[in-house]
Amino acid sequence: MSSALCEVAQRNHIFVVIGISERDGNTCYNTILFIDNKGKIFGKHRKFMPTHYDLK
Repeated sequence: MSSALCEVAQRNHIFVVIGISERDGNTCYNTILFIDNKGKIFGKHRKFMPTHYDLK
């Protein structure tokens, strides 16, 4: 998904900030991606979302 957003940002010379849900192993994150007008991800902020695996 992020590669398609990067292409759109580059083609239209716009900045994109979008919230997504990510999984890394058994851990879930609410993530905000920052994409510049050249189509590069220049920042990412993750917020940990505990699952029952993480609470053990």
